[in-house]
Amino acid sequence: MLFSSVPAWTQSSLKLKPSKENSLKVPLKQVFKSSGKQFDNSFEYRFRTYQSSGKRFFRESADSRQSEWTIGLRSHPGASGGGFDLLNTYQDVEQVNYFKPAEIYYKFQPTENSRLFLGRKLMPWSRSDRLWKRGLFESRFMDEPLDGRPAGLTGLFLTSPRPGEKGWLLFASPLFIPELGPRVSVQEGKLTSSNPWFRPPSERIRLDGNDINMRYSIERPSTEDIILQTSLGMSYRWSSDESPWGVRAGYVWKPMNQFLMSVPFVLGLTDVADDIEVEARIQPSVQYHHLTSIMLERKIAPLWSLWADWSYERPELKGVSRKAISQTTSPAHIYTVTLERRPQEVKTRFATQYWLSVSGLVGGDTDDRGEFATTGESLFERRYQFQESAQLGLKTYLGRSLGWPAQWKLSAIYDHQQSGGIVSTQVDIFSSQNFHWNISADWIGKVKETSKVDDGFTGQYRANDRYSMGVRYVF
Repeated sequence: MLFSSVPAWTQSSLKLKPSKENSLKVPLKQVFKSSGKQFDNSFEYRFRTYQSSGKRFFRESADSRQSEWTIGLRSHPGASGGGFDLLNTYQDVEQVNYFKPAEIYYKFQPTENSRLFLGRKLMPWSRSDRLWKRGLFESRFMDEPLDGRPAGLTGLFLTSPRPGEKGWLLFASPLFIPELGPRVSVQEGKLTSSNPWFRPPSERIRLDGNDINMRYSIERPSTEDIILQTSLGMSYRWSSDESPWGVRAGYVWKPMNQFLMSVPFVLGLTDVADDIEVEARIQPSVQYHHLTSIMLERKIAPLWSLWADWSYERPELKGVSRKAISQTTSPAHIYTVTLERRPQEVKTRFATQYWLSVSGLVGGDTDDRGEFATTGESLFERRYQFQESAQLGLKTYLGRSLGWPAQWKLSAIYDHQQSGGIVSTQVDIFSSQNFHWNISADWIGKVKETSKVDDGFTGQYRANDRYSMGVRYVF
């Protein structure tokens, strides 16, 4: 079995004009005219049930039901000032608190043609990385991988006034915040979590023809060794209203958002001859990579565009020991072609969007290193969730067919290498400017039992089908 690339300790205590086609503005945006600052805060309760929890691919110790309470705080500054986008979720079944700061920054305007951001900020590094939620350029909160909430890089950003449409972006930082995942603990030599999105490593391995028990522990690096890491990046986007063509190119040198793991082996012998176990200390490590992205876009209608993106990851792996089973990754090329209907002026909730995206991966996840590693298999969960995939999605307004304004979201992903896919749908109902209701469903499955990639995302989590219901109060 595989286990999550994000250990438990990383989460422990240790704008624009409205589109003409839209019929309802975003509820309850408080705008303070003196500062231009906007606030959008909410409190939400959500209940989830995993209806396939009785199947063998659903982890035995995982909870089949989840209840969570979330408070969201969001502020957008005007020309200057502080901004933030924060979520704090308490899982009352797991009894775990997940703090998710996507953005915390202060905005300056040093000149008329530049903006300076200090802190954690989401930036337009790669459209394909954001669409496919790969987490290469910017990290994610992965306690709920199907949500995959993105989180900005942390540091100093210098931009032209409109870096998302036309202009340049420079980035530098002495700090690094890794990707965060499910809370995990160690109990009697086993890694455990009640979160259904955690996959522990195998409790036994085979050495010299014998099955050997594994006894795990986590070796936690110091906070300084994790966060004191340098990053540099730059990006430029060219486009104009007169030209149907647009180009974006970017480069970043920084730590990988996901830890790479290694497990040194120490055989422990007891008085009983047949009682042999391996003391396995899981060691998370920060490894660097180079990221390059080039996107070419062509407008084919007022709201339609066709764009192609090539992204390249070149890892720098250091300190990989032959005396351990170590997770590795190889240089990867990612090709993405997307047809998209995306309104250029999106400030309301009901701007209709459609997209069809095809993406392919060459390279990436590879065999573990080490004298005890098994060829063709990995002890660890894959960094890349998809290999050869197609994604279809829409987000549209349902009108008042349900009695209140409502929005429908649908997305479907199929991966040829994994012979499996994901279908997600959600309906949001706005009964008033204060109360929003939602119901959603996610189905994960495989078309064939065997495939070229059997240990991929759909194979590991094929029994994590779920239904969700929630209510949100906006204030």
